[in-house]
Amino acid sequence: MRSYKPTYEGNKWMITQAAHTIAKAKKPVIVAGGGVISSGAYKELREFAEHAEIPVTMTLMGLGGFPGTHALSLGMLGMHGTYYANKAVQESDLLIAIGMRFDDRVTGKVDAFAPHAKIVHIDIDPTSIRKNIRVDVPIVGDVKRVLTVMNKVLKEEVKEQWAEVRKVWLKQMEDWKARGP
Repeated sequence: MRSYKPTYEGNKWMITQAAHTIAKAKKPVIVAGGGVISSGAYKELREFAEHAEIPVTMTLMGLGGFPGTHALSLGMLGMHGTYYANKAVQESDLLIAIGMRFDDRVTGKVDAFAPHAKIVHIDIDPTSIRKNIRVDVPIVGDVKRVLTVMNKVLKEEVKEQWAEVRKVWLKQMEDWKARGP
């Protein structure tokens, strides 16, 4: 449509705010949606997850956006998702929603969804952000372009500040995977 003019580049200040929030998080989780696939951001998502040591869960539309066999993969989220993906989201202190919308199959009861988590939401569609779930750091832009900038900003953050804490969180993921495969 000629009248549709999406924002492709994310606001750099908001991306920096998101990076600082991510660096401080002790129990972050990435939720990857169909926007990762539409944008072709597979490589950028993997680089982001690996560098920041953050487990990744996917929506139904996001399956295939991150390798299901990867050690950081939690599989699908929501009512048809894995026990450990849902448990991780509920226990997280930060959700990074990338190219997804928070529908009822993912959230269940909205007021009980991720009760302790701050939320960073990256999406090209501004109407998807804050539609069903409160968002602390909204970033409107193309997923691939935003993650490219985010990866550069995160590389400037000192990884040691999250390395030890994230090891405990990743160990918890392994325990949940073993308990409820």
